[in-house]
Amino acid sequence: MKDNSEGKVFGYHLLVRPRGLLLKELEETVKVLAEEYDGPLFEPHVTLLSSMPFEDETLLIEKTAALAEESKALQLTFGEIGMQDAYFRTLFLRVELSEDLAKLRARAEQVFDMENTDAFMPHLSLLYGNYPQTKKVATAALITAYKGVSFDVDSILLYKTDGEPTTWRTIQEFKLPS
Repeated sequence: MKDNSEGKVFGYHLLVRPRGLLLKELEETVKVLAEEYDGPLFEPHVTLLSSMPFEDETLLIEKTAALAEESKALQLTFGEIGMQDAYFRTLFLRVELSEDLAKLRARAEQVFDMENTDAFMPHLSLLYGNYPQTKKVATAALITAYKGVSFDVDSILLYKTDGEPTTWRTIQEFKLPS
């Protein structure tokens, strides 16, 4: 399902995320913003494929494993801060759409029979919720440290995303070959 104003999604998602110190910094940013806005906590991530059809979880694991095995580790770079009037994209870091990321997304769509599902806008959300534009603009102006920061992606995570962000859980992590 797509973003909605209630802050719930259902199904499975493929995610990638930074590691190490950058992940810790992003987690702290999400925590501070969630506290400031009284919003939900969630693990920082970049969604590779969303709202995958409900299938047998074993089959989803097999398909994700196959995708990971034929893919390779990649590097992603943050761009500008973005914001939308959408619960799950209220305030986010754009991720530059590299050739490697575009290929990984296209292959994921093929593997899961979800080709041409929607426009791919890679991003890492920093805040979920519905807030006034003026407040988001003021907050975005304070978040500049991430622009141009690159990070390595060495795995794909299969997530079950039923309900609110606090109930989402990792099914399995799949390493990408170097």
